[in-house]
Amino acid sequence: DLRMNRTFGLGLGLGFVYISSRLLHALATTIPRRLLNIPRAPTVVPADVTQTIRNLYAMPKPARIYIVATGAGSTAGSWLLGVPGASASVLEMCVPYAKASLAKFLGGEPKHFCCEETAVAMAEKAYERALHLWMMDNDGNPHCVGGENFMGVSITGAIVSSTPKRGEHRVHVAAKTALGTTTYTLCLAKGERDRVGEEHVASRLVIRAIAEAAQTPVSDEFSACSLLEGEVVQGPIFTPTSSALQKLLSSKLSNVLVLPLGSMPSTPQGPGAATTATALEIADFIPARKSILVPGSFNPIHQGHVEMAKKAQQQVILTAAAAGEAEDGDAGITPPIILEISAFNADKPTIGYDAVADRVRLIQKAGLAVAVTNAPLFSDKAKMFPNSLFVVGADTARRIIDKKYYGGTEAGVVLALGYIRHQGCGFIVAGRKETDDEFLTLPMILQGSTLPPALQSLFTELEDFRLDISSTDIRRANEKEKS
Repeated sequence: DLRMNRTFGLGLGLGFVYISSRLLHALATTIPRRLLNIPRAPTVVPADVTQTIRNLYAMPKPARIYIVATGAGSTAGSWLLGVPGASASVLEMCVPYAKASLAKFLGGEPKHFCCEETAVAMAEKAYERALHLWMMDNDGNPHCVGGENFMGVSITGAIVSSTPKRGEHRVHVAAKTALGTTTYTLCLAKGERDRVGEEHVASRLVIRAIAEAAQTPVSDEFSACSLLEGEVVQGPIFTPTSSALQKLLSSKLSNVLVLPLGSMPSTPQGPGAATTATALEIADFIPARKSILVPGSFNPIHQGHVEMAKKAQQQVILTAAAAGEAEDGDAGITPPIILEISAFNADKPTIGYDAVADRVRLIQKAGLAVAVTNAPLFSDKAKMFPNSLFVVGADTARRIIDKKYYGGTEAGVVLALGYIRHQGCGFIVAGRKETDDEFLTLPMILQGSTLPPALQSLFTELEDFRLDISSTDIRRANEKEKS
């Protein structure tokens, strides 16, 4: 009997606990929260910020955004990710908080860590990073950036910290697009806010910069919200993009990839953008996958260049498919065609800006991408564009193995070609008309060559291709017409 009473008592106790928990749950879900004095969770993203971000994500062609913040304003990244739709727009956010981290991001230590110049440099690097990430997501094809709206956004600031600052509290924001850079500067009323308050203002300015660069409407109320009396944002100040080609010719860049006409973003970006459209240029381009690289002077480009490049591309695809050599995930991927002009040549004068720009424009009209480089030698090109296949004429292939260009020694040839092989590069050689009676081919060049077989294997003949057109003949014909 005692055992039964204990069991009965335990059952009553468990039943009471269950019923009590259900009653408490019912009360918690029916009684207004204010009567229970339960505080609501704070809003993660302010309402007007949420609406601005929604407008940004609702654009027909969302901006592809890369954000970099040195600390201040980094909450803007959380706000962007806190609104549904971020995955279609935000590519990455970077917070180089330490001085060494920022120096690594920029490729060198800035003169000042909190200034407009540094914000602009950060935005430019962020923009380049956005292009690179997008190409990586699209099989490394540079043409994939055509029609996309890329944006690099940066903020650097000096706001409330554990150590009082002697100078003013300020933030510098920059938004870089294909057409130019827009900057904003705000000096904060010192001592009027805590760290959270100044961070809130800085982050709102970042969201405003992104929205305005993407041509998303921003109300005056949004722009002025959270500002105290006497605080004024200096901006937006728009600076059109300067030509990357000019920077390359002054030895500030190693290469510039210029995409074909029609590759510009579909929506103009930045104040006055409609009147400042330029070619889409990618500075210091590094191909993400194997590419078909066609070096030449292209003075001018002609149909033979275009057909040779396309024939080489087709041959590479068929050869890889027949040999089953496609890498995991690479099956069916077409290697992109990129023409290459070296402004600095081993046996020709340096090409000036006007001449380069004219040749680039003609290549753009032909619908091809072109990389202008400072790489006169093929070993330089292999270092700059690893895993590339260089499509050359037989006359160029003959020069490539000529010891005259390697200090006059066979060892120099072997060393240079060995490095090119190490970089994963090779050559596809098209036959070339030498005279009316002679057509130079790869077997003719390699016949009697003392190159080791491993280096001879770097060269592959372009099959079933002959088109006897030369830029020299075209120039001569043009000169005759003018005279």
